[in-house]
Amino acid sequence: MTVLIMILCRLLCNREEAAEMLGIGLRKLDQLVARGHLKSRRIDDCVRFYVGDLIQFASENKAEVKSGENTAEVKNDPAA
Repeated sequence: MTVLIMILCRLLCNREEAAEMLGIGLRKLDQLVARGHLKSRRIDDCVRFYVGDLIQFASENKAEVKSGENTAEVKNDPAA
């Protein structure tokens, strides 16, 4: 819980932290970015995510995220 509080105090997080916050794996995170469901930012060679975007994604898609699994399905996914 302490790690989550520290992450929420920051504006940006890395891929590993973003995946952990959403409860998904790195591969699924990358798929969500590639499909345009999540937006990442590049700072030099670093990939970062706005914590606010992750919170918004999770709250908008909570019905589609399967708890206990390492998958996330998003409605109206044209790539599915």
